[in-house]
Amino acid sequence: MKPRTKLQMEIVNGSRKLAPISEAQKRYAYKHCFVHYFKRDAKGNCCCLECGHTWRDKEDKKECRCPHCGMKLKLENSRKRTAIYKEYFCVITTYKQYQVIRFFMVDCRLKKYNPQIEMFARFKMKSSFHKTKRII
Repeated sequence: MKPRTKLQMEIVNGSRKLAPISEAQKRYAYKHCFVHYFKRDAKGNCCCLECGHTWRDKEDKKECRCPHCGMKLKLENSRKRTAIYKEYFCVITTYKQYQVIRFFMVDCRLKKYNPQIEMFARFKMKSSFHKTKRII
């Protein structure tokens, strides 16, 4: 969009001056946007996709807690070694007299049986400005 009016120019300049997403917001998005999974093979070996810890479980549970990191996990029935998840979340902030709703897409890639979890959280931003008389 090429800004043509004063209002559009102010919005475009405001979107450039917005602070980047903080580390606390990234952690919150990762922890609360995704369903956290574990994988089980045919022999009963379970692998937490959060910390990479493996353990042996003889019961066929659909949900459990990782003994290492304590995260509540759900079973994912798949033979794939990697998992790719994409989710959206939004952050509401203010800029001058505008309420700004920023939408982010989080892209997370996890690998099975790898203690160094490959987590690529890419945050793509799209902003929406709304003029308000009173900020709540």
